[in-house]
Amino acid sequence: MEKENKRLFLVILVLAAFLGMLVSALRHPVVSFTGKTDAGGQEKTAYDEAEPEVTLWYTDASLTDYFETCARQYYGKTGVAVDVILKDSLGFVETVYQTSMDDTGYPDIYMIQNDSLGKAWLYGLAAENEDADAFAAGYAANAVTASSCDGKMYAYPLTFRTTVFVYQTSAFAETPASIQSILDLAETSEIGIMAGNLIEWDVTDEFYGFPFVGSSLSFEIQDGGKLCVNCDEELYQKELTYYQGLADTVAIDTETITRQQVLDDFSSGATLSAIMDSEDLSRISGIDYQVGRLPAMNEELSMKGCSYTELLVVNDFSREQKKAADFAAYVTTECAKNLEPETGHISVKSDAVTAERSRVIYSQYEDSASIPNTMDVEEFLRELKNKLTAVWNGADIS
Repeated sequence: MEKENKRLFLVILVLAAFLGMLVSALRHPVVSFTGKTDAGGQEKTAYDEAEPEVTLWYTDASLTDYFETCARQYYGKTGVAVDVILKDSLGFVETVYQTSMDDTGYPDIYMIQNDSLGKAWLYGLAAENEDADAFAAGYAANAVTASSCDGKMYAYPLTFRTTVFVYQTSAFAETPASIQSILDLAETSEIGIMAGNLIEWDVTDEFYGFPFVGSSLSFEIQDGGKLCVNCDEELYQKELTYYQGLADTVAIDTETITRQQVLDDFSSGATLSAIMDSEDLSRISGIDYQVGRLPAMNEELSMKGCSYTELLVVNDFSREQKKAADFAAYVTTECAKNLEPETGHISVKSDAVTAERSRVIYSQYEDSASIPNTMDVEEFLRELKNKLTAVWNGADIS
């Protein structure tokens, strides 16, 4: 009986001690990096429980893991928590502007394509990049151009997209030197039974049509942010003449061709080569292929592609501009080496690009024409699209 009483006494002591520890823990919680779980059973960290001091908005879901990883690492380094939020791309800049004007949950940093930077700058949404010197060397010149307005840098360049040339390794022993050399296969090789399956691109999209006239065009930004397009008329006429001649040889229907169709045809082996968006390369499957720089059109006419750059912009309305700028710089500089392994997107930072195929794409980006970030660039692109489509369908090129 005495032994049982002792056991009961010990049990009561243990329970009392446990309850005392529990009460103490409830009164004096300790924030740690492990030990607590969220609704899904995952361990919560100090970052998860921290109050965000900076907010980043973006629209590309493929960058979610990258931004979240950057935010967690940055918190561990600085103690500043950054909330990364995926938003709808429709009317994105207008939403940033409206929430900033209303002072209702606006972002401190947001991500846009460079052709929207001019609008953001005129809206007063872009703070100057005070760390511009860090991007002067080691970054593609186009990245700096795409980040600038009125001679100053207003963004932090992250990644890009440009036009590239892809071809089946089973059809070509080496990268074709020109489109004309590809078309000549129709007369000299069994793979040229149909000229229409030799090369393909979306002839209804100015992004893919630009390379055929890019050598004759250059851009100049005038006072007030107005776009001026300079054109070598003689060269432009030669380019359009050759382009129209392709329509008689390459069977691409403007009524049915799409970016997706080009991808599907190449992946299935129905097309032996194509001009594609560098962003689409990760979606090619089931075929052995190589990526090359854009070929010339023929021995006389070269091709020059265009490009867009994805930017992080610090909101000039932000009350945490210094912290926001530091995080934007961190994501685009220190973390750049992790961008491609984690997302497939290629960094604009040269030493972060190491894979051979990626170096080819990066080289093409460096030599491309950066689409201007002016408010009126949409008008130019619309006119170019209409012109190229009409010429392809037989309209007068003059």
